Amino acid sequence: FPEGLIPAGNDSWYILQRGSFAVRRMDAFGKITTVNTTGTALSHPWHGAMSPSGELYFCNKSSNLLVKMNNAGVVSTVSGFTLKDPMAVTFGSDGFGYLANRGTDGGQVIKFKDDAVVKTYGVPMPTCVSVDAAGRVLIGTNSSGYLYMMDKDGNISKIAGEGNTKGAKGDGVPGDLLDKSTIGMVNGIWCAKDGAVYFCDVTALSVRKLTPDSEGDYSKGRLETICSGFYPSDIVVSEDCSKIFVTSATTHTIRLIEII
Repeated sequence: FPEGLIPAGNDSWYILQRGSFAVRRMDAFGKITTVNTTGTALSHPWHGAMSPSGELYFCNKSSNLLVKMNNAGVVSTVSGFTLKDPMAVTFGSDGFGYLANRGTDGGQVIKFKDDAVVKTYGVPMPTCVSVDAAGRVLIGTNSSGYLYMMDKDGNISKIAGEGNTKGAKGDGVPGDLLDKSTIGMVNGIWCAKDGAVYFCDVTALSVRKLTPDSEGDYSKGRLETICSGFYPSDIVVSEDCSKIFVTSATTHTIRLIEII
């Protein structure tokens, strides 16, 4: 059950395995080793991200903790957070972190800095977060049927979806996505260098791509389905946007999609 996939530099990756309570490392040649972790016990490790300080932050989902791991494999609890079903964490280029806390008060995205909570925002059952080049936070959810965006002032808006995860509008109409496209349960999301947002739609068993319009407006952009037919768990796009890596927890695989 590989869940989270995190770039660790030098074409290597951390893999968070929710089923075997493990953190693993994959090098550029595909060799995989298990990290001998100590400290805070792993308990369904979910999604994570590398912090500006070089530590691996990730959600210890079933113990309701945000944790961090140093280069020696020592895992410690990030104190000061009261969580229920934490799902994902990411960092912006300004050093602020964003945590998707699915189960508290109907759902929260928590903004933090230096392990201290800065502000909490209400978002229905958030499952994944990513920050784009403009500093906007893209948010996927469990059951709202929408993709959300939080701008740099903290304003949250719907950008795509019809409010029904099993709707029939699919990729919708380019240029007018809100309420005219369908967004299922989103389990992983990635803001790529090409300006597009790639995400895992679990309901549709698909990897999808959202490209904003020329003004950077996601709601007026275009949705595309990249591939379908398997359960996608987390997603990472390479720097040159030629490769898409996708974990699939239920098929126990990591898949590579090459753009040619």
